[in-house]
Amino acid sequence: MESIVLSVRPGAFGLVLNRPNAGKVADYLPRWLDIVSSPTVLFTGGPVAPGAAFGLGRTRAGSDEKAWMPVIPGIGLIDLEHGLATLGSQLVHLRLFSGYSGWGEGQLEDEIRRDGWFVVDSRVSDLFAADPAELWRAVVRRQRGKVAMFAYFPEDPSVN
Repeated sequence: MESIVLSVRPGAFGLVLNRPNAGKVADYLPRWLDIVSSPTVLFTGGPVAPGAAFGLGRTRAGSDEKAWMPVIPGIGLIDLEHGLATLGSQLVHLRLFSGYSGWGEGQLEDEIRRDGWFVVDSRVSDLFAADPAELWRAVVRRQRGKVAMFAYFPEDPSVN
């Protein structure tokens, strides 16, 4: 499961990037339909607060940061209630998520220490991949060493 993790003290917040679901943006957040990146569905951001909506966006250089919380330069969480008026024309990409992933204080760091995660460099293009179902394999495949071999494992190891 590929996710972007934002530090929030105490603990961590993340969004799963490769889980599009059947919910259509037109049905849940129709005012964002003309801006949202393809595929125009909600993504399952994680198991916590599945009724809450989150927007992850990429803006043009010099964008107004009043309607979003920057994560890295040009990428941030969008204020879905007020952001359309201030950021709509400045958004280059937008993904909408239902729910999020969360970890208690020290929990994610402990999982990483126990090798429960591959910690790899990301690319901005990963956040808005055209084929999110293949995102995990694509990210793992471009890694060096033993991590790359996991891209070729079957989705269901019992068929191996």
